[in-house]
Amino acid sequence: MWSKISFIILAAAMVGCDESSKLSRTTAPNADGGWSATGREAMESGAVADGRFAMAGGFISNDASGARAMTLELAPLPVQPPADRKLIRTAYLNFTAKDTEAAAQQIEALAEQWGGFIARVDGRGDPGFKHYTLVVRLPGRQLDAARAAVKALAARVVGESVETQDVTDAFADLEARRIALETTEGELLELLGESRESGRKLDDIMALYDKLTDVRAKIEQIQGRLNVMADQAAYSTLQIQISPDALAVPVIDEKWSATATTRESARRLVTALQGMADIGIRFVVLILPIALIVAIVIGLPGYLILRLSQRFARKSEKRAAA
Repeated sequence: MWSKISFIILAAAMVGCDESSKLSRTTAPNADGGWSATGREAMESGAVADGRFAMAGGFISNDASGARAMTLELAPLPVQPPADRKLIRTAYLNFTAKDTEAAAQQIEALAEQWGGFIARVDGRGDPGFKHYTLVVRLPGRQLDAARAAVKALAARVVGESVETQDVTDAFADLEARRIALETTEGELLELLGESRESGRKLDDIMALYDKLTDVRAKIEQIQGRLNVMADQAAYSTLQIQISPDALAVPVIDEKWSATATTRESARRLVTALQGMADIGIRFVVLILPIALIVAIVIGLPGYLILRLSQRFARKSEKRAAA
């Protein structure tokens, strides 16, 4: 009891006059040689327990010999609450299901429960064994719960990933630019009004108007980008790929039929014969007449010219021999 009272008196003496203190200081003093204001406030409001007097950054304790010393114990800094950050989150999930169509329908129903919507759905393949690709937009706070609910539908999860893009700084920069441009726009509007009232030249007024139009276009462009960022941050994206489970696909096609195969083969044979007949008909009716016409028009004059040249050559030989 007396030990605790002595520590309280000693702490009060340290606050009143640090130079007369008999304590051994192991913490760094301020420029005036005293303890920091934080340390004094902590000493004045600290609690005494087990021979120790709590302080910010340390405590005063008794050693075995009864001497009093201040021992440094660095406490963790207070954690500041996180700022409102703009995060764009995109999750990818690839899994197999025994009934892919039923899984896709369940995801579409769950999207409404999550407060989201289906941005795109694509199905391809045979009925009952289709491959599906879905893009779900949902509130960011529902993304993790949605991933867990979708994975519960899977027979086997093939792969998954989550990407997070922090656009807080970019959003703040755009917001600052928008505010600055809006301020400039207000000033230009005032100048435009004053110019009209003072009857300034039309060229000056049109120059202000053009500048005002340019500033307004930049504001609209920045606002559009801000809207897109805000929408992407408010609604996360979940991209899902669903494939039929290998165990659910039958080894033998249940729809196979020997009669159907025979009919299909006969149909293809008839189609091939029809194609060959079409080629023969086109050759006789179309190609052969054209070839005859070309031969008559081009070949006959050529033949006559050849015969005349041969006759002229023989006459020339006879003259040379005579």
